[in-house]
Amino acid sequence: MGQEQSLGFILADAGYDVWLTNIRGNRHSRKHVTLLPRNAKFWNFSWHEMGYYDIPATVDHIMATTGEKVYYIGHSMGTTMLFVMTSNRPEYNQKIRLAISLAPVAFLWKPSHPLLKAIIPASKQITNALDKAGIWELFPYNRKFADLAGTLCHDGTPTQHLCVLAYFLAYGDDSERLNKTLLPVYLSHLIAGTSKKTVEHYAQIIRSGKFQEFDYGPVKNMEYYGQSEPPDYNLKNISAPMSLHYGTGDLIVSLEGIQHLSDELPHLVALSRVQPPSFNHIDFLLASDAKSLLYDHILNLMTVY
Repeated sequence: MGQEQSLGFILADAGYDVWLTNIRGNRHSRKHVTLLPRNAKFWNFSWHEMGYYDIPATVDHIMATTGEKVYYIGHSMGTTMLFVMTSNRPEYNQKIRLAISLAPVAFLWKPSHPLLKAIIPASKQITNALDKAGIWELFPYNRKFADLAGTLCHDGTPTQHLCVLAYFLAYGDDSERLNKTLLPVYLSHLIAGTSKKTVEHYAQIIRSGKFQEFDYGPVKNMEYYGQSEPPDYNLKNISAPMSLHYGTGDLIVSLEGIQHLSDELPHLVALSRVQPPSFNHIDFLLASDAKSLLYDHILNLMTVY
């Protein structure tokens, strides 16, 4: 979004050290000590492992380098990983000054996204088909697709409106906040790849209505958890100060889910709706006016802590 509009630059200009994290399995994280991406075991993870192992390792690395507690700012799955870490490894609550959750994803109740509404009822069958086909990676980064997006979506092309329609189909219509000139950049970065199990875990919590660990089925659940059902994440363990920010144009995170999450958090310091009714799931990162609508507020919150 550029130096004046990107949250990372804004924080750096305000004097903060900014650490940009990454998640396993995307285009920037395809290495392993013993496994290769062509191995099924390489992809045996969901956002649970990211929250239980990867984010704590990141926090430890930052604190070992700086000697300071951290502010955590997460968006979408970045918030899910935060909730996993602070509920299942509660000792990490003491390492967080303030956690800021943008479009927080825990209780995915009644998502209004048309694709989700169509796919979720058949999600188990889709998972079984992917297993039989030996497909463990979903939405991988494709350089040819990125180049095609650049060709079709830049300013002045007669096909740009198709890119805009695809973008709105994915995230919701908020044309007032979309910088169409940057569409080729967005589309070439937003599809970066993840494991099938990550998506499967999200489908599970939509179907169940519960924020819970991965469901391996009754028999394997007994092996993993000592019970036939996967355990719920105990959000009452989260003692870090928590700020939730949501948009009413979000097709993935519903107001009912946000409200229930806020009721579960013991140390909620802010529950904030970003004002424009059309503010959607990706606007938290890419809205042209996110600075005035959201980022200035985030900086004010951080100064309190």
